[in-house]
Amino acid sequence: GKNVLDMEDFLVSNLLLPAGAIIYILFCTTKYGWGFDKYIKEANTGNGLKMPKVLYGYCKFVIPVLIIVLWVWGVWVHHQDPGRGCMPPFRRG
Repeated sequence: GKNVLDMEDFLVSNLLLPAGAIIYILFCTTKYGWGFDKYIKEANTGNGLKMPKVLYGYCKFVIPVLIIVLWVWGVWVHHQDPGRGCMPPFRRG
């Protein structure tokens, strides 16, 4: 059955988390937010691996589409069988 915690889990995991990811990636890649050049400058400060500017197209177009596809898929799977979640059932034996 459904209870308050199941509803909260659905809202946070399947709606709010992907929405936050979309907002974050668009904020970091568009001129209406932080902008990709400022994001790269901040990400590449300090020691360690540097993020190349070549990833601009991937971050601007591919990642948002992937997030939206996974978002829609997760909600669709949940409404098809609310008890199943997004993972296929494990086979035994």
